[in-house]
Amino acid sequence: MIFEGAISVKSLLEHNYHQVVMLYMDKQKDDRNTRYIVKLANQKGIKINYCTRSEIDALASGKTHGGILAESMPRTYQKFEDIKGNRIACIDGIEDPFNLGYAFRSLYCFGFSAVILKRRDFDSIEHIILKSSAGAFNKLAIYFSDDITQDLTKLKAKQYTIFSMQRSDLAQSIYETEYTKKMVLVVGGEKRGIAKEVLALSDTLIYIPYGNEFKNALNATSAISSVASEIHRQDLIRK
Repeated sequence: MIFEGAISVKSLLEHNYHQVVMLYMDKQKDDRNTRYIVKLANQKGIKINYCTRSEIDALASGKTHGGILAESMPRTYQKFEDIKGNRIACIDGIEDPFNLGYAFRSLYCFGFSAVILKRRDFDSIEHIILKSSAGAFNKLAIYFSDDITQDLTKLKAKQYTIFSMQRSDLAQSIYETEYTKKMVLVVGGEKRGIAKEVLALSDTLIYIPYGNEFKNALNATSAISSVASEIHRQDLIRK
């Protein structure tokens, strides 16, 4: 698969989740980013094919590659039994790869280190996720789950507290909730929400209070940004 742009290519080379086969680089490029990428590629023994811009355009799917492409094998993912970290997110229901990338970017920026996802094939959309996440996709540990309820039960046994986003009479404001050191934030998609079994397993249901009367839900990406920011704010106060 082809990854496009300096940010995506740097992320591939800085982390060991992908086996990069070849770099394609505009022979006219010579800036700090380019030199850094060349240095990383040389350290890893990755061949660089210097091309004309038109040759790179022919290989790329878009026009925002900036003259740098990487051909790579699909990402490798962590095993659930090895899961670790105090701030874990569980996302079930975000299907759009751009939105998933935006969610990863927010989670990483606000201190999360791992994400649990329902098992699916990302091979055809990894390049979109990585680019829209601004490289955060490769900074997070990603764990696939075949049974989210069962896996969250295992995490509860390891003293993780489960916070699930759900607008209901039983939920409390994200701003009035005290988040524990070891926690899992569960977010569902706009269409299906969170499964009843997961809601029943949750320790605390949380919601985002609106500033205006509005009966519809925020999209999942916006909701993740809001609650992750509040969790990070509380972490900063405790330091």
